[in-house]
Amino acid sequence: ASVSEAGDEKKEGTIKKYHVEKSFADRRYKVSSARTYFYLNEASCERNMDVFIRCLEAVA
Repeated sequence: ASVSEAGDEKKEGTIKKYHVEKSFADRRYKVSSARTYFYLNEASCERNMDVFIRCLEAVA
């Protein structure tokens, strides 16, 4: 096995599920906490956003 520059371990015969691009969506500079989520597609992101909005409306 070898390690790519992105830090993913590459093994023969396996397909890597995802990797983190160091410069992509990295908003941690001068922030005490941040979360970045990676979704399968736009539709799954939209569903999660709808759930989040409904939760906000429920407590408002």
